[in-house]
Amino acid sequence: MKKFSLFVLAVLLSSPSLSYAKIEVVPLIKTEEGHLEIHASINGVNAKFLLDTGATGSLIDSNKLSVFGIEIGQEKINGVRIGDEQTGRIDIFPVQIKQFSIGNTQLNISSIYANDSSGQFEKDVMGLIGYDALAESRALLDVKNLQLLIPEKQGDVQAWLSDTFNNAFTAIDLHKSAMGFSFVDAKLGDKYVRLLIDTGHLNWF
Repeated sequence: MKKFSLFVLAVLLSSPSLSYAKIEVVPLIKTEEGHLEIHASINGVNAKFLLDTGATGSLIDSNKLSVFGIEIGQEKINGVRIGDEQTGRIDIFPVQIKQFSIGNTQLNISSIYANDSSGQFEKDVMGLIGYDALAESRALLDVKNLQLLIPEKQGDVQAWLSDTFNNAFTAIDLHKSAMGFSFVDAKLGDKYVRLLIDTGHLNWF
């Protein structure tokens, strides 16, 4: 398979000063396995999560809900986990939260999800920060410099992009499925394909 590179949401070519636009820089940690980790606060508890653009909603391991003072509800929904060889489905429970923030940015999200993620995360990782949080915060993911850039307002995104790039940049439209997954059109050799954008997956497939 022909190799190619895709940087999610924005390809950042340098680390410029952000003084001209109100952008909050939230550092990311790249694990030995290649996953991206980020700190976020839920119900006033600061904790470590995996940043997963392939997850439509943010999620807490149900075994760790007590850390955040959350009780799991009785209602459950069937979630889809791509690559599950046994059933392809997992049980996900919606949970209510009182507070959700990344860095100093408070998110207007009061409901996320929980499921039994035993063995999927390191012991100090509480769950996933998904697409819902990225969309709510209008964040730009800087894969090269391992940071999440969160604008104070929408106009700051355009100002930052315009001032950052010396040359013209290209914005690539994403496609969103009915289930909330984000896809991008790409060309592999002479074939055009549509690929899932997923920082939670380590390889192209």
